[in-house]
Amino acid sequence: MKPDSSTAEKDWKYVEYLIIDEIFIVGLRLLARLNELLTLGKRAPPEVPFGGINIILFDDYIQYMPVLDKPLYANLERRSSTCLPTEADVQYGVGHSETTLADFDYLCTRIIGLGQAVQSVEEKPWCNAPILVFRNQLRTEINNRAAVDKAKVANIPLVVVVARDKIRSKIAHGDVMYEHLLHLPDNKAELLPGLLHFVPDMPVLLTDNIACELRLSNGTQGIFRELEYDDQEDFGSLKVKSDVFPSNTIYTPRKPLYAPVEINRVWGWVYQALNIHPNPHPQENATIGGINGEGGVN
Repeated sequence: MKPDSSTAEKDWKYVEYLIIDEIFIVGLRLLARLNELLTLGKRAPPEVPFGGINIILFDDYIQYMPVLDKPLYANLERRSSTCLPTEADVQYGVGHSETTLADFDYLCTRIIGLGQAVQSVEEKPWCNAPILVFRNQLRTEINNRAAVDKAKVANIPLVVVVARDKIRSKIAHGDVMYEHLLHLPDNKAELLPGLLHFVPDMPVLLTDNIACELRLSNGTQGIFRELEYDDQEDFGSLKVKSDVFPSNTIYTPRKPLYAPVEINRVWGWVYQALNIHPNPHPQENATIGGINGEGGVN
């Protein structure tokens, strides 16, 4: 990025907003050079940051370190003999599976809400907060544990829909085959899990941008209600041995058709997009989403 008077003025003359995504890869040196370029392009005084252009930053600062540059953040905490462990110490322990109850209590003190600190992460809505992980296998294990706990609290058996895998273009049948496919890791199944476990009223996340204007996009949270199957196909319950799920788990190879999902606070956006009159009971949820039998989202 080499500032040039004529080129910079031509490129940035009419720009009022600049959006920078993946801000964690931007370092101090790169940001300073960007400020120099924008100041030159706008012919602005040096004391005006970025030539007066509004800068909008996306992503977080500490995901990865910038390459050959200093990061935009600094750790303001300093270790001493009387200081509590810092976040860096706790993260190091988590990465090496060396966490303690003291680490858990410390992290609870770092979670803040509106007006006061959260007393416990076991309280709502914090207990239903999404967890971001780097590995698909870890994501699957966390989802398994969450489904088991949800079924236990609701006092109902967990229903697991196994994948309808094919061998030589034919759908595989047999408990032994299903049990083998069920325990394959994601990296051995083209990053697709071999099962779908559902419990009524469990929280779910959309993973596709269905209708961004209606706020139905990747990351939107909803509540799963029930799973509808193809009534024309019923192979009964499978006898699968698993160390992950409890003994009363119901394994079914039935073909799922769709899964209604309720999403809060979308009515106003739906009315605006469809130009219809609002519901007299706007506090009610909207059942607008579902998973079809092919794995897509309706």
